Amino acid sequence: MPTFNYTGRTRIDRSRISVSVDKSRVPWRAHVSVDLTGLNLPSNARVYFEPYYGPIRERHPLGRASDVAESQSVSLEDLTSRPGVLFRIKVVDPAPGGKLLAHADRVPLTAPVSSQREEIIKTDVDDLNGSPWRIDFTNELPVLLIDTKIGHEIFDDVKFRSLVFPAVLRQVLFHIEFIDPAAEDETEDGLTWQGKWRLFVEQIGAPPRPRAGAEPISKHAWIDDCVNVFSRHFNLVDAIIP
Repeated sequence: MPTFNYTGRTRIDRSRISVSVDKSRVPWRAHVSVDLTGLNLPSNARVYFEPYYGPIRERHPLGRASDVAESQSVSLEDLTSRPGVLFRIKVVDPAPGGKLLAHADRVPLTAPVSSQREEIIKTDVDDLNGSPWRIDFTNELPVLLIDTKIGHEIFDDVKFRSLVFPAVLRQVLFHIEFIDPAAEDETEDGLTWQGKWRLFVEQIGAPPRPRAGAEPISKHAWIDDCVNVFSRHFNLVDAIIP
């Protein structure tokens, strides 16, 4: 395995990187795209995608710096079923010595999605009368609304997602457990949106839901556990740290 010279490297902002993982088959597949526009990197520099979990690391070449914008798919042979996989991007000089020209570390998943790609929430913009965001529960799926002054592009901000999505999950689960606890998980047409959310937290490793009629304190504790599991699963603290 080559070594890299870290002198003079450029940090790639995480907002330039999109990573999603398809867990519906084995081995898992990661889909990655990188925008290196405006970083003044040599067009022939080599770009590498490195998924990792603790000491376990894979390295996948993505091509040259001039042609990596298109999404690419790689197989996570050694990392399938590992919780909390993180990702790196490295741009390396092809000349002997392999000088590291640019990098991004601790890149999280771009967005939390269920392993079966079920849509569990929609997003939209609206005039929220001073509130930055809120959730609308009056549609077929919950809708995460962002104030029009902020705009939909805020969803591309990794720090925004890392700070807001745990609160979104908490509100959704609170609605399920306390506002509409009698809602069914499934109908003749398939899973309800409540059922999709319960399946989602189950798939990321949350503990079993409290039994029907459980005390409120048990339900609150379960919601706390789900939010913690969700945050660890998507490495949200690491996503915020520069």
